[in-house]
Amino acid sequence: MDIKDLNKNQMVLLTLLMSFVTSIAMSVITVSLLQENPTTVTQTVNRIVERTVETVVPAVTGGKSIVTKETTIVVKEEDLITKSIEKNKDKILAVREKAIGSDGGAVHTQIGWGIVLNKEGLIATDSSFISSEGAYSVLTEDNVSFETKVVAQDENKGVALLSAIKEKGDKRKEEYVFTPIDKADLKASKLGQTLIAFGGKGKKAVAIGIISNITESEAKVGSATSTTFSKKITSIEGTVFPPNKVTGGPIVNSFGEVLGLATATLFVGGEPSYLPITEIVEMSNKGFE
Repeated sequence: MDIKDLNKNQMVLLTLLMSFVTSIAMSVITVSLLQENPTTVTQTVNRIVERTVETVVPAVTGGKSIVTKETTIVVKEEDLITKSIEKNKDKILAVREKAIGSDGGAVHTQIGWGIVLNKEGLIATDSSFISSEGAYSVLTEDNVSFETKVVAQDENKGVALLSAIKEKGDKRKEEYVFTPIDKADLKASKLGQTLIAFGGKGKKAVAIGIISNITESEAKVGSATSTTFSKKITSIEGTVFPPNKVTGGPIVNSFGEVLGLATATLFVGGEPSYLPITEIVEMSNKGFE
């Protein structure tokens, strides 16, 4: 039969059939290309697609089956990064050194950044600019200044712990509740994941990179009668330095969870390397949290 002899309905059916066959062929080709392409290509696709569909679970209430309506949510990595930055803004404080000016008044000069570990105001920062004889203060995102005292310092790890002093008589400071960071599960972290480094002079700034290496070592665990060894993460390397190489700020993942802290000690070799958050938590748990 010649195509010219087909009636209108037959032409419509033929068109639909051809569209169906074409769509199947394109699907097969796409899957094949994704399987053959390098991981960098498929990773770009996954960053847009892997979190697009919500799982729908049928629920039974009063003997009747209720099916939740399925919705599709497209999550872009760019949106995750901006939300992660916003999530941490009030959890990162400016660390300032206090001195007496020529007029006899107090002068506060920013020397770095610090991260909030608990609601009471325990702050972790880079120990390279902290000394036991110095006087320091922290400035919150909402512009509240707190005097601090140095409660712990580990020169080998390059971290110091400061405790905010809530001055009596100042109701706002007495009742102030700090917002602690969300700590990442480092065991779930993988090479190539997005890394956001906080730093900057005067005001917060960020730089974006990826995790390039996770260094582990064996640590002894147990008592005097029983000793075992377990893997311990000792540093996280990335492809990015904190802006202006100002230390004391955190590195976070795209979900706003803190992976580690930028310290001058780990930048000695010239490569951006960060102290894992687990090391800071271990130190802060010794009587401070």
